[in-house]
Amino acid sequence: MTVNPQATEAPQVTINSTPTATICQNCGATNTLNGEGKCSNCQQTRTLESYGFSIRPATKGGGLLLFNQEEPIDQIKDSDTWLNQTATEHKIPVNTLKKAILKAKAAPKKAQDINKSNVQIVTEDLKYIAPDSGIINGKPYLGLWLPCEVPVGEENIKRENIYFLLFSDGSLIQGNPQTLAENGLNLTTLPFEAKLRISKKVWLQLSTAPKVNPSELFQKIVEVLKQNIEFHDERYYPLTTYWIIGTYFHKQFSAYPYLFLNAVKNSGKTKLMMLLSLLCYNGKLSTNMSNASLFRHTQNNGATILLDEADQIAKERLQDLENLLNAGYKRGAATVDRTEPRADGTYRPTEYDVYSPKAVANIRGLNNSVLESRTIGIIMKRGLNKQITDRDISSEDPIWQQLRDELSLFYFQNCLGIAEAYKQLENFDSVISVVSAVSADILDPPEKKTLYSNRVLECWKPLFAVAKYILEVEQDSANLSSVPLGNSTNNTNYTNYITEAYEQLLSVSIDLVTEQKVDDNDGPGEASLLMGMLEIVTEDKMYTVQELIDAANKYMDSAPDWFNTKWTGKALKRLGFNDKRRCGKGMKYRLTPESVKDMAKRLGVELPEAEKQELPKTPQAQTSPSQIPTQEQVQQTYNLIHGILKSKYDGNIPIAAIPNNAALQLLLKDGKIFSIDNEHVGVN
Repeated sequence: MTVNPQATEAPQVTINSTPTATICQNCGATNTLNGEGKCSNCQQTRTLESYGFSIRPATKGGGLLLFNQEEPIDQIKDSDTWLNQTATEHKIPVNTLKKAILKAKAAPKKAQDINKSNVQIVTEDLKYIAPDSGIINGKPYLGLWLPCEVPVGEENIKRENIYFLLFSDGSLIQGNPQTLAENGLNLTTLPFEAKLRISKKVWLQLSTAPKVNPSELFQKIVEVLKQNIEFHDERYYPLTTYWIIGTYFHKQFSAYPYLFLNAVKNSGKTKLMMLLSLLCYNGKLSTNMSNASLFRHTQNNGATILLDEADQIAKERLQDLENLLNAGYKRGAATVDRTEPRADGTYRPTEYDVYSPKAVANIRGLNNSVLESRTIGIIMKRGLNKQITDRDISSEDPIWQQLRDELSLFYFQNCLGIAEAYKQLENFDSVISVVSAVSADILDPPEKKTLYSNRVLECWKPLFAVAKYILEVEQDSANLSSVPLGNSTNNTNYTNYITEAYEQLLSVSIDLVTEQKVDDNDGPGEASLLMGMLEIVTEDKMYTVQELIDAANKYMDSAPDWFNTKWTGKALKRLGFNDKRRCGKGMKYRLTPESVKDMAKRLGVELPEAEKQELPKTPQAQTSPSQIPTQEQVQQTYNLIHGILKSKYDGNIPIAAIPNNAALQLLLKDGKIFSIDNEHVGVN
């Protein structure tokens, strides 16, 4: 495989498919280093850089700084004690560190000023791309660090990992700035070197690789989940599988749902998190990873971040992690700002794009209502099948590499199709229409369709897009059974299997959304407050706060301490009930059946069937034919209501204040007022 010929200024490299050997950083000889890092060829010891450290001048305050990768970690001190302690702490030979310090001190100082007379402003338009994955000119790509051989001098060769863009047709572009610019590209951020997660057969033979059968890949992941994880709900297997596959395509979605695992101890959540880290796109299991590393892996690698034991995270890290989760759900919606150290010892604000798939596992549950609306929650119970619960997951098992290779090939071969499927899901009806006949019990009652607001659909849409695409490819394959995909020999069975998986996803999504419905729309207690109001507000009058609390308590398991008159007053204000009067030591609120029912409908709250009762119907103003208003009279009434009267009466206008009552029914019909009773007109 050769590098793009347009990379004229880039160093000539040859991609090496053999394991990286030990190399002398001084002479380039291979396998000549002894245990102390000394080369038998040139008699030189390993350089400090080969241990991942470097020494650079500090432009502020003078002196020298010791760097680990790109982060300054200590000031160089002229002390044998410091030298020995530092070498021991970082596992560097003392002589190697000492020679590097002497070399840095002897090096001539670099000029601080740049001759700006020869600087030219770049005016060409470059397309900015993410370093990890995306689509360029209709071709999906992945950013990879590949092992290469680089000539050093006339005879020696140095081996190192070099960053490339690998495209779906098998072509490569070296990822240095000049080569990218020659191809009209520029990176949004510098690439972050990471372990290669796909085997060489994928990137060496991508253009000739056989087509991945989506249905077979889906089934393999479901089976490996069933072998290692015991879910009490069978529908969680296809749900988790769609989520795993979707992580490879998250850059094609406007948002990607978080997966939340809530469970008691010894329920398998850590085991599932490990499995996810082995299969998901650039999976990164965070146990002791620093916040800075989390931000870099998210921005530069698009990593799937897996936060296990989230309720044991140290307090000083919680704010950063909350920022990561709040900003990382929607693509391009928000960034996280952090203050980072610079090489000269100063600090600068750095902006991180932290959009990527994320999963969180803990025992206590989520306390952040914002995150709950962005999360698909799975409750895990302790397993009963010892054969499954006692099975250990070995990261060395070849099944994980095999599945990652297939997932990567599936990404290259189907990224455009998944992106198109996502665009086609405009509403919940388009989700249902994917299958020809949805089981009746899934949408019973039919009102379940109303659960899917735009926000809910945004959360689930990526998984439905993946499921839709896999099902439609399988249906096309069944129709062309003479040319089956991959090694599949029984397309009919696969079609039924994938259709059932889609229905399971639809069914579990409705159940989980139903459970979250109240919490997604309002804070704790407000649903109970509204249900109590629906029961007792049967006429237009003043109600005491205590009456409302007593009615709401009926719909709460137990009355929490915070559910008091102060909280209720603030909740009524949030719900738009502001017509209040002081009565003795308490407050009374003017409430009407119509306004309470309207707010309950807006928030999706209703009384349980056993508690429902007939409420008085809203009186309708009678209009005789001779009283039918002209269009001009209707407009004048509208202007009066939404002008002076709305401001004066705070949206609850006495009918006596409106000269032409006959126009009210037309305004109500057109939705320009929301309620009429014997005494008042309600205005939004």
